Amino acid sequence: MARPLKQGLDYYPLDVEWDEKVELLISENGSDAISVMVTAWQLIYKNGYYIENGNDLFFMIRRRTMLDVKIIEKIINSAISRKLFNKDLHEKYNILTSKAIQDRYCNATSRREGVNVYRNYCLLDISEHINVTLVEINDDISTQSKVK
Repeated sequence: MARPLKQGLDYYPLDVEWDEKVELLISENGSDAISVMVTAWQLIYKNGYYIENGNDLFFMIRRRTMLDVKIIEKIINSAISRKLFNKDLHEKYNILTSKAIQDRYCNATSRREGVNVYRNYCLLDISEHINVTLVEINDDISTQSKVK
């Protein structure tokens, strides 16, 4: 049996200077925004290029930062409104990702044999990333099953 392809990263690049969006997020929320964003990026890249938003994410960030869950939620929502995460994908699928996150992920995995990316979550021009395979998601299929 073949070993499953690894989807996450062991490390990711972090810019030495924050861009304007991050600077404004920090100005709005204080230095706690740095802790929340770096931790969110760690959790995203650990498993790939996106993460589901919600209480589980807030508790994971809280465990690492010891910040109040309400502060974490406020910072994440502020990051969405400042376009650090894609608002459309968040509203439709309740995930946190962005074009920059996906671009860094694809560049970091460029030497792998193949990386699966859900077509519905993809914000990139895949023709630039030859090792990426688009995978279909059927929004109408429930993940729950009925067992007697």
